[in-house]
Amino acid sequence: MARTRSSQQYSSRKGYHLMTITSLRAIVEHQHSRFRPIVATGISIIAGNNPLEHSPSVRSCIAVLVTGGILSSLFLALVLVPIACMWFAPVKTPDGITA
Repeated sequence: MARTRSSQQYSSRKGYHLMTITSLRAIVEHQHSRFRPIVATGISIIAGNNPLEHSPSVRSCIAVLVTGGILSSLFLALVLVPIACMWFAPVKTPDGITA
């Protein structure tokens, strides 16, 4: 007889989930796996533009704009997108009932 798993349990063989999981847990796992690369990329771009921001050239204005854009995209990617996903995605309980 085949064994069944609840929706909370899953296998991550080859990176694919074999069983369904709740949307909230999927959002949390995705954010947990993407947090470090997103922040590391943002910090490296901001650190690279820092010398340009303090130079007396015309490029300092562009560096300030790029830094502001990177900071706003970090906020969007790490805060607003997960909130929007939780707001629009229906949350299913392990019983299969949409909450």
